[in-house]
Amino acid sequence: TIHAHGWLTKAGEKMGKSLGNGFNPYVLCDRYGVDAVRFYLLKYGPILGDAPYDNESFVRAINTDLVNDIANLLSRTSAMMVQNFDGKLQPLSSNAEQIDQNLVAETVKMKQVVADFMDKLEVNHAFDEILRVVRLANKYIEETAPWTLKENKQRLGDVLHNLYFVLHSVAVLLQAFLPK
Repeated sequence: TIHAHGWLTKAGEKMGKSLGNGFNPYVLCDRYGVDAVRFYLLKYGPILGDAPYDNESFVRAINTDLVNDIANLLSRTSAMMVQNFDGKLQPLSSNAEQIDQNLVAETVKMKQVVADFMDKLEVNHAFDEILRVVRLANKYIEETAPWTLKENKQRLGDVLHNLYFVLHSVAVLLQAFLPK
């Protein structure tokens, strides 16, 4: 089955060569990468519906969702794993705190919610769910303050293990949309 979105719109008006309000998508792909353009169109342009586009919202979405949220989570987690455990994932202890259990439960739930949205071709809502969990993980970092746990390696290992679980789950789900 092939699915396609509707029109790209600018200021509520269909974009096109005849209207003179179009743009060259190859320029965007060269500047930001195909994955960034794919991400924007899938997240902000529902399948079978029109997709609003303007340069400012495109750059803002890339900076907010991909850079600030996902890349920041990956960078912070991997840096702490390298600094504290030579980049090696530590086994989980049996001392999971409620905050840990909540993050893991939301991550597991995310997988089913995303699958449900995908079954209904609501890719934009699937992205929203993935980003919701990424934001929960970033909040988890702030609440657990792993940089203060250097003396408690077991707890630090648990926190980083949970973050890795989120990142792995997110990466698996995003792979279909953002293969690079």
